[in-house]
Amino acid sequence: MPLSCDEIEAVFAYDPQAPLDIQETSRRGEWGVTIIDLTYASPMGGRVPATLVIPTAPGLSQGCSTSMGAPRHVSP
Repeated sequence: MPLSCDEIEAVFAYDPQAPLDIQETSRRGEWGVTIIDLTYASPMGGRVPATLVIPTAPGLSQGCSTSMGAPRHVSP
């Protein structure tokens, strides 16, 4: 049975003032990007793994972050 709007809101409720406590676990450069593996504090307890991909080219560019259910296998 689908969740109601109130139930969905409760699932994604969080304290925006809570510290993220970001901890970098690795950093590497390849294929014109910097790939940073990190974890951050979960409001439910424990840590959440994430990967941040940042282009190394100068000037304005886009970045990408993956987390929450994303595959943890990264290959060059």
